[in-house]
Amino acid sequence: MNGNELEALVVAILKRELLNPEFIERTVDRIIEISSSVAGDKAEKTNSINKELVDVTTKASNLLNAIMTGLDSKMVREKLKELENQRQALNETLRTLERATDKELDRDILIAKLSADSDALTSDEGSPRATIQKYVSKIILSDTTVEITGMSDRYVSSNT
Repeated sequence: MNGNELEALVVAILKRELLNPEFIERTVDRIIEISSSVAGDKAEKTNSINKELVDVTTKASNLLNAIMTGLDSKMVREKLKELENQRQALNETLRTLERATDKELDRDILIAKLSADSDALTSDEGSPRATIQKYVSKIILSDTTVEITGMSDRYVSSNT
């Protein structure tokens, strides 16, 4: 099998198995479902961290009050330092969560992008290689089979 035949086979398999309209819609729906779940997890994590931050701040404040009333020992100061480090770590975690994108995904745009990739595979304008490289990480060619592997999954094993 020469390079052009292999490319044509890969294009046909990608169009049939991965970039067909039904699969594209199912994929986009799953992406949106996962994205929504992650957004919910983010809010839950933020609430949990805020509660923990209030608890740590209260404990640190109580220790400061104890120091101000005369209970000043090495152990109290070490615990206060530990609480301050914990408070800083929690604040950094909150900043990281806040920076995480909350961009809502548009189903129609995702479908359009995947459909454009599907169309690019069989377009008369240029080679489909760039599109193939988006979806295929490895091709194993033997005397009897072609195995195409995507970025994380095996797509198909086909007899040649």
